Amino acid sequence: MRAHRQLIGALLAAAPLVAAGCTSVYTIDDVVTESAAVRDDRLLGEWRKVDGVDRARVRRGPGNDYLVVYDDGKDTAAFRVRVGRLGETSVLDAYPDVPDWVPGNSGGVPSHVPFVIEFSGDSVSLRGIRSDSVRKLFRRGDLRVPHSEVGGGDLLLHGDPAGMRSALATIVRQPRMLESAVWYRRWP
Repeated sequence: MRAHRQLIGALLAAAPLVAAGCTSVYTIDDVVTESAAVRDDRLLGEWRKVDGVDRARVRRGPGNDYLVVYDDGKDTAAFRVRVGRLGETSVLDAYPDVPDWVPGNSGGVPSHVPFVIEFSGDSVSLRGIRSDSVRKLFRRGDLRVPHSEVGGGDLLLHGDPAGMRSALATIVRQPRMLESAVWYRRWP
C-alpha cells in the first residue's frame, strides 16, 4: 500500500492538483488500452517542471508503454504510462509499475490516473481532471458512471470499462473540467 500511495503522490505532484489543493479522478481500469496506445517519441527523455524541482525520466517500455521514474525532490516513484486518445483529446494514462505490488497480496487496487497531454516544441503540459467539477456533473445527473469517493475527496470511476472511458472522453473535452496546465521542459 505504501508504494501505491507513493505512486499517487508522485502523480499528483506531476499535475497541478497538490498546489491547488484539489483532489484527483482515477479509475481501476485502463484509460488507454494496450491496443489503443500509441508511440510518441517526443515523450522520451529527461524532463524538468518549469518553475519547479520535479523531474521525470521517460524511456520505452514493453509494447507501446513508457516507463517513468518521477522525482519530486522528496520521493521517487516508478510508473508506466500509455499515450492515446479519449475521443479527440490526447491523454496520458499513468499507472503503477511497482515491483512490490502483487495482485491479490498488496493492499488497494492499482489505479490509472488520466491526464490531458499537449506537446509544444521542447515542452509538454499535463492537465489533471478536477474532481469537484466532475462531482457537479454527477449531482446534476449529467454524468452517469459508477463512482466512489475515496481518500479525502478523490473520485474513483469504475463499472463497465467502455462506459468509464466514454464518460472520461466527455469530461476531458471540456476545459473547465481540467486543472491548469503544468509545464515540463526537456532537460539536456
